[in-house]
Amino acid sequence: MLDQSPFISSGSDDEIERLFFGAKLEPTIIDSRVAHIYEHCLVAMLFDYLRREYRTRFPSTFLSYGATTFLGYIMFQFATSDEQAMGPVRQFFRRSRSMPEPEMLEQCRRSVEAEVGMTYQIDDEEGFRDMINRLTKLRFEELPVGQPVYSAVVPKRQAYRAVWLRQRRAGRSFRRIRVRLMIDQPDQSDYALLLSTTDLLRDSFEDVVSRVGAYAIDQWLEVDQGKSVVNLTYLVHSDVKLGQLARKLEGSLPIAVSQTELVRLIGEVKKSSSTIFYPDQLYNLTGQLATTEATLKRYLTPINLRQTLDRLYLSDVKDELLPGGYYNYENQADDYPR
Repeated sequence: MLDQSPFISSGSDDEIERLFFGAKLEPTIIDSRVAHIYEHCLVAMLFDYLRREYRTRFPSTFLSYGATTFLGYIMFQFATSDEQAMGPVRQFFRRSRSMPEPEMLEQCRRSVEAEVGMTYQIDDEEGFRDMINRLTKLRFEELPVGQPVYSAVVPKRQAYRAVWLRQRRAGRSFRRIRVRLMIDQPDQSDYALLLSTTDLLRDSFEDVVSRVGAYAIDQWLEVDQGKSVVNLTYLVHSDVKLGQLARKLEGSLPIAVSQTELVRLIGEVKKSSSTIFYPDQLYNLTGQLATTEATLKRYLTPINLRQTLDRLYLSDVKDELLPGGYYNYENQADDYPR
């Protein structure tokens, strides 16, 4: 499973700027499971950095990403409609990186466990931190767009396994949760704006869900009994208390977005233009047909966006049992985890 923001933009190469970074792991001393945990830490540190550089709480509005640990590499891909947004990304990968804080390491371990359906027992914390420290020295290189990184043949070698890291299949230790945000009696403007700013909503909750080690899965907008519903889904450990989580999420709703941020967000959405959503999505929700460009031109204003966000409320956080075989253990490549 690729670790990513829920949507990597599907626009044409003329509309989208793309960027790839990769770092090769030392196969004889680095456990790829630990590298996967570090990959999650890198994503968290990168977006903390981008929040400061972009001066916004909502970096996913400007930038989508994908990340994976696979066949001896940690790989990142980025896509944006704003070429200038890539500058801070390049700066992040070229600068020296500090050791992640223990709290972040714990959160990222939990999110990896939720992603792969395994629990990890670390018997040697010093050995674990030493390996993470080695990973902070990785040199990431910018890769040419369109150039293959992997060969077509999986290398015939035994992947290194740290003796102090034990794993156990534990599908029943995790569950899927659905966060539902609603607007009563929505109009065409509400649907257009929610389709355009779902990433903003997910970013608003990032601090809360990361603290429990949640792994983001999907997001979509639907109609339920005449109400507009934004659905955000995550994988979490079964010990996460949903009532407590719901209260914290409710306190993170983007109801205090500054006028400056609203104007900037709207500017970024307009740059994405026809790729931010497609006419059929709006038609399926409202029964009205219009081009994306015409819809955004009509409804995408600071006043409308503020009104939509002010009417949005947290309906509930639903617990959804994972279907049998969700983690598909038999097809997981143990030597080369994600």
